[in-house]
Amino acid sequence: MQIHVVQPGNSLYGISQAYNVSLEELMKANELGNETRLVVGQTLVIPIRGAYHWVQPGDSLYKISQLYNISIQELARINRVWNYSQLSVGTRLYIPPKKRQPIDVNGYIEPKNNPA
Repeated sequence: MQIHVVQPGNSLYGISQAYNVSLEELMKANELGNETRLVVGQTLVIPIRGAYHWVQPGDSLYKISQLYNISIQELARINRVWNYSQLSVGTRLYIPPKKRQPIDVNGYIEPKNNPA
């Protein structure tokens, strides 16, 4: 899941296309019903697994890979980036969800006092 803050000129259709989700999924995730009007500053839930990173000035594939703890090679492969040095500002990169680490959990339940 990701959050999108509505900017001037945004439309539900445009946002759905930008995140590659259907308009219906976007409306359902935000419980919009038939309402399609947006307000600048409104936040929308984007129903995706993982996240998107929009390349900013000064970003590099290395910097982004460190930010999301993913290898440069994996980030490049997923996003079909063949030339690492030609990463354009505004490019959308998909960041896959992190794998969940298995954990061991031990618990103790305190017995209730049962009056005899």
